[in-house]
Amino acid sequence: YIHLRDKDLHRCVEASDVLFSAYQIKKFKQSQARDKKIVLSLADVFSDKREDKHIFLAGISQSLNKLIELGYTLTLLTFTDEKDAILNQELIKYIDASEKVCVFPFPENPQDILTEFAGAEICISMRFHALVIASCLNIPCCVIAYSEKLDDVANRLNLSKFLVRICSDKKTYYHKRIPFDAKYFERILFELLSKRTDIQNSMSEDLDIIIRESEINWYLLDRL
Repeated sequence: YIHLRDKDLHRCVEASDVLFSAYQIKKFKQSQARDKKIVLSLADVFSDKREDKHIFLAGISQSLNKLIELGYTLTLLTFTDEKDAILNQELIKYIDASEKVCVFPFPENPQDILTEFAGAEICISMRFHALVIASCLNIPCCVIAYSEKLDDVANRLNLSKFLVRICSDKKTYYHKRIPFDAKYFERILFELLSKRTDIQNSMSEDLDIIIRESEINWYLLDRL
């Protein structure tokens, strides 16, 4: 990903690393009131393994149904291809009160996704881009990791304690899936909610360092 000076960036989604310091995010960072809203960004890494997908959806929905019972609303985000959108629709079938769930399609304008994040208490993320944006908005994340890049960012943001793996080989995408540990996920999810303020303070300190590195990287890429 490099900056194309002669292109209209209005409808472009910039590279993940750049998002750490994108100017559009900064104006959303001024804390809006949290309104018992949780955003989710799930990834369909299950291919044709229907049973694996069922175990995952049944497991994660147990926690999501409890959140809805506590008064939360859920927003399901779509960052990539149509498989993720289909996974979101399949998840709704496991939700007891589907009227409490909003499905947000892939945005034409990056600003739209920031608006959806605004006001969320936490993010549940399988997608790297969601983890980056949530972090920039100082929204704590519960990470469902299938690759090394998610582990690395979670570690740098002191979120490793709130990460559950669904693949055993962190260096390879989608490799050697392991059963989703629904009980462990529920435990770290509700711990994340209960310690949200402390986690936000910790994330803010680490994020400043990552932003500086990102700006250096962007400076170099822009001159290629």
